Amino acid sequence: MKRGNILALDYGTKRIGLAVGDFETKMAFPKGVIQNKGFDFVLGEIISFCKEWDVRMIVVGLPIDMKYTADNEMTKKIKKFVVKLGTVLQDIDIELFDESLSTFEAEDLMDKSDVFKDKRAHKDELAAQIILHRFFASLCL
Repeated sequence: MKRGNILALDYGTKRIGLAVGDFETKMAFPKGVIQNKGFDFVLGEIISFCKEWDVRMIVVGLPIDMKYTADNEMTKKIKKFVVKLGTVLQDIDIELFDESLSTFEAEDLMDKSDVFKDKRAHKDELAAQIILHRFFASLCL
């Protein structure tokens, strides 16, 4: 069984949602967003986060289209991002994981809750948390 913390990313062209969890408890917590100001900026933020949280693995959400099997524009961007990330963070495992409808699920959770005043600020980090919850659930199958 793997040990250590996992960082989940909900990649977007404007914002990247962050969530962190660990293999032992299989619990995930939203940890904010990174403004997507280009790869170098995002990479610096991710490296800092990984050092602070002792991250051993990164799970990146991939929006798999339920109608088509071919890559769409967003999946191509995410795969390119993951390849670039992997060339720099060679000591951290990086996996793509199906994030289908995670943003819609996050929006639904926020709509049903009075906790979130600024929904846009939290949507991406909650989507990352949902991705990580799903990833943990897939390990139990």
